[in-house]
Amino acid sequence: MSDEQVRVTIVMPGPVSTELNDWEHWDGRAMDAADVAKTVVFALSRPPHVELTDISVNTTDKL
Repeated sequence: MSDEQVRVTIVMPGPVSTELNDWEHWDGRAMDAADVAKTVVFALSRPPHVELTDISVNTTDKL
């Protein structure tokens, strides 16, 4: 066991617009990568005694 405190957060993003994905045939609007990045920054900025175990990030523009 370690004396280091390790926090783990699982980030589960919905559709994200990147050069690796092709969402042009999807009837909705994918998120920007910055939307997910801001959520990761939020999780990292919690006090040391707080652990966000999992976060789902999704677009509200889904059909």
